[in-house]
Amino acid sequence: MRRRRVSPSSPESAAASFQLVIAAATPGAHYLIAMIAAVANGLDGRHQQAARWWQEARRRKPDACAAHFFAAFPIRDGPARALIAAELGRQGF
Repeated sequence: MRRRRVSPSSPESAAASFQLVIAAATPGAHYLIAMIAAVANGLDGRHQQAARWWQEARRRKPDACAAHFFAAFPIRDGPARALIAAELGRQGF
């Protein structure tokens, strides 16, 4: 099955981002959800929002890191994993 790529500026992407923000902002949400929000915002160039989610992830788990992220989400697609790893590194995870 071939996956379809979604443009970051598409309505589908906007809807997915909105759902992610709702999930990440839910009281008691797991720190990994905040990390996903940080990565998604960073990759889309929304660096202020990414920084906010970075702070939230660190508040929830001060030692949050890329290894935790990839242990929870073992992304097998090489280019996607590299892109996410670079963004995690840019943000200091």
